[in-house]
Amino acid sequence: MYDRPLEYAALADLGQAPQVFLRITTQAGHRLYGKQTPTESQTGFVETLLADGSWKADGSQRAGGDSVPILCRLRGVSSFGSLSEGLSQQPGMPISMLQGGRVVEALITLANMPDTGGCGPGTLPWSRLAGVDSPVEAVAELSMTFPGLTPRQSMRRFSGRIKRIEFSRNTVTVRILGA
Repeated sequence: MYDRPLEYAALADLGQAPQVFLRITTQAGHRLYGKQTPTESQTGFVETLLADGSWKADGSQRAGGDSVPILCRLRGVSSFGSLSEGLSQQPGMPISMLQGGRVVEALITLANMPDTGGCGPGTLPWSRLAGVDSPVEAVAELSMTFPGLTPRQSMRRFSGRIKRIEFSRNTVTVRILGA
């Protein structure tokens, strides 16, 4: 099952189309992928403020408040694929208490074309990621959001772990099993 936060529901009920993006969390940090390059205002993920003198300590900005380390933001999701859903029963649970709508698996296809920004210009982002910070067993989330919402106000549609990555000439297919 998934939660539908009130802020998200209010905008969805107005008929607006949400932005869908994939967040992959490894030990190094977060990577965001979408059909278009996910911006800070679209995803709600505020990048960490650096203590490099570019921010004043006057209280107008909070260091660390709702911020996360974003390693890169890339477009290139060819297909958010399909979500396989079903009923699940926990051990010892009566059959009448089956949980409906639990996502079992997601298949997502992404482009593995040379990067023009974001994650190391000129590199193949998925080939680079596989060599630097293995995404297998990393946490992956499919989220739906509207500009201006924070990650807590967005709808996390699916969460799981990356179990398999298949590389082809220009694409990568990621298999994620639900948590």
